[in-house]
Amino acid sequence: MKVTPCRCRLFLALAFACACARAQVGVSPRFDADYVLSPRGAQPDGGVRVYDYGAFALWRLDAAGRKRSPGAERRIDLPSGWFVPRADDAKRSATPVGTGVYVVQFVGPIVDEWLADLRRAGAQPLQYVGEDAYLVVADAKAGVALAQAAERGEPMRYSAPLAADRKIAPNAAQYAGAHPQARLRVTVVVADHANAAATRDRIRAMDATAGERRWSDLRGMHALDIDVPASRVADIAALADVVTIGLHTQRRAFDEKQTQIMAGAFNAARTAPAAPGYREWLESLGFSTNPADYPILAVVDDGIGDGTTVAGAGDPNFTTNGAGIESRIVYARSCYGHVPASRRGHGHLNASIAAGYDDRSGFPYRDPDGFRRAEGVNPWARLANIQILEPGYNTCTEEDGEIGVQAAQGVRISTNSWGSAEMAPDLWQAYDDRSRAYDIATRDATPSTAGHQPITFVFAAGNHGPGPHSVASPANAKNVVAVGASENVRPADEDGPWIDPRCTDGPFVADNAMDIWALSSRGPAIGGRVKPELVVPGVRIQGSASTSPEYDGQSVCQKYHPDHQTELTVANGTSLAAPAVAGAATLLYRFLETRLLRAEPSPALIKAYLVAHTTYLTGEAANDTLPSPTQGYGMPNLGAAFAVTTARLLIDQTQVFGAPGETYVLQGAIADDTQPVRVVLTWTDAPGAVNAQSPSVNDLDLVVQAGGAEYRGNRFAGRWSVSGGAADAVNNTEAVFLLPGTRGPIRVTVASRSVAGDGVPGNADATDQDFALVCTNCTPSTRANGPAPALRPVPALPRATGPAPIAGAAIGEPAR
Repeated sequence: MKVTPCRCRLFLALAFACACARAQVGVSPRFDADYVLSPRGAQPDGGVRVYDYGAFALWRLDAAGRKRSPGAERRIDLPSGWFVPRADDAKRSATPVGTGVYVVQFVGPIVDEWLADLRRAGAQPLQYVGEDAYLVVADAKAGVALAQAAERGEPMRYSAPLAADRKIAPNAAQYAGAHPQARLRVTVVVADHANAAATRDRIRAMDATAGERRWSDLRGMHALDIDVPASRVADIAALADVVTIGLHTQRRAFDEKQTQIMAGAFNAARTAPAAPGYREWLESLGFSTNPADYPILAVVDDGIGDGTTVAGAGDPNFTTNGAGIESRIVYARSCYGHVPASRRGHGHLNASIAAGYDDRSGFPYRDPDGFRRAEGVNPWARLANIQILEPGYNTCTEEDGEIGVQAAQGVRISTNSWGSAEMAPDLWQAYDDRSRAYDIATRDATPSTAGHQPITFVFAAGNHGPGPHSVASPANAKNVVAVGASENVRPADEDGPWIDPRCTDGPFVADNAMDIWALSSRGPAIGGRVKPELVVPGVRIQGSASTSPEYDGQSVCQKYHPDHQTELTVANGTSLAAPAVAGAATLLYRFLETRLLRAEPSPALIKAYLVAHTTYLTGEAANDTLPSPTQGYGMPNLGAAFAVTTARLLIDQTQVFGAPGETYVLQGAIADDTQPVRVVLTWTDAPGAVNAQSPSVNDLDLVVQAGGAEYRGNRFAGRWSVSGGAADAVNNTEAVFLLPGTRGPIRVTVASRSVAGDGVPGNADATDQDFALVCTNCTPSTRANGPAPALRPVPALPRATGPAPIAGAAIGEPAR
């Protein structure tokens, strides 16, 4: 550790003592050693074990056993970009004043005891930044202790103050350098510590609009957007406890018109959203703003941003509260050996639709009607980036499958805007190996591992409409949620009436929220099944443009829209509808757990609940009989779904049929006869045979008796159920929607017509089936008279504890 010479001044014979500030950079004596991870029981030649993780161990290799060049692949993600520590960094003098931010890197995967050592040294872990490194907050004394610990070696490898130039995001550095006389709107992030208020006050004093914006609390940090001369960027970065500074204009996210339409916030004519305010509405309902409270949502597409998990893959709107520091992207993986960056912009836009966070105003962030253009359905969701829409060899298939990759990361919701590329109807509608794979995985994404790890898969229906039978594989799988596209409301904007030659449309395709988009794929799916189940706006959907350096906009309608900016893009298609439903599913997962006390809600319950709370579309290609080949059961209505005043009865796979002829009977009462009653039954069916013409296996029937009539599942006239008709023998979702005015008791019967497959794998019974049931506007009473239902509780199955091989699904072109 280098010691900087101390220089003191004497004033009028009075000597002031000055403390020598030592350079707080420490480098391990084994800095150039090669460290490898090996499975338990596998010792590399010439290796010295450094740490035993249980399933594997960390080994240090001597010169003869090295597999990599010294110091290779030990990068750290810092705000300025990838930083590679060097052994000669110890020669660099560093004298931070007061408490500051430090970079600490370990020799291998970080464990709690190592972080505890940092705390004992007086440092506070702040942010993981990849390659076994952390940003920490420490005062000068703790900084010296960190450097000394690094010089002692393992488990630490490197420690140094975060240099000012490494705090500045490339966009800010480039713009400030090119325009030194300009004013910039930047976001400054300051680490929390006992004396941080002084730094925050100093920064606020530089702001030309002081008092107009507030510091936002980002858990361990505070952020503020300020307007400053470009020449002050370096001065701000030089403050020791500043974490980063970057251009505010780089914040991107996903169309508040789409989200408000989904929320059911319509104008009086029900043709357009009434007003902005979607995120504020979610907050008013009490939804958590902590990303850790939501299930992980996988975006299976062409990548997200720059392909990293740091700082939202380069997009601050995938960070907590849009501040650009704490990334909500928890995992990134390419199945084709690439950096999982969104080069064509498809996956990035879809991620922003599901989970973007936006709090900006003015052009281009608000449209002429005042709606946020970049508004995600769940602005606090956690994301996993799984890249599949790239050329090359599918390494995920070779390892544990595209599904297994998601399961290994604990994914619970998955959005997939891709499907079959075949244009012949007899090929795209087949129930193929991909359809079967996703039907299996909905129940258990790791079937070779004990226990179930279910995933709710949401798929774009495809853009092969308006002809029938055009829903492609894997969207035609029984247990997934297939989503078609309705219209957004955006016939014009700042650039005038909307004309888009690439997407071949005009103003008329986005002028009524009640219309179905002409090219949205239609059902029925193979076997006469209902697909899509749901529709949401998928036309002229705006959101974040990819932050990949190689972004070319080839998979969106326009690389950037509106004109004169480079932050937002636009696209049409069911691809933009699917992530909206997936984002809603993450909110619903949280709502079911916390408000309705259904821990770890199943994919069957999530689908049933979404279907039970829908808006019936009445415009072009709609106004038909449910469940229809164009709108399925309608558009999710989040306002109805999250209404806490509605009485509901829920069953989530707590009962199982073991044979045909068994019944479950629920007797209740209608809570409010001025409101409709909606009863939905969904079961995760056993997988069908590949290329089957009718892939349904287990057949359950829904019968509802109310108001002196008997209703069977999926027998409708228009938007309401009608009495009579035959039982539905092909669908594994059945619904009964009763008009307002229905009074009296209600009796709901679920009957097993056929239990021919293993609907609940992992127990001793090879032929069984459980189910989810949602009854809205229903209150419980007593069970109906008659024979007791011959049901058994579902055997308790542990959660899977690790990944398992599963065949990866082949892919075609994105269903844009």
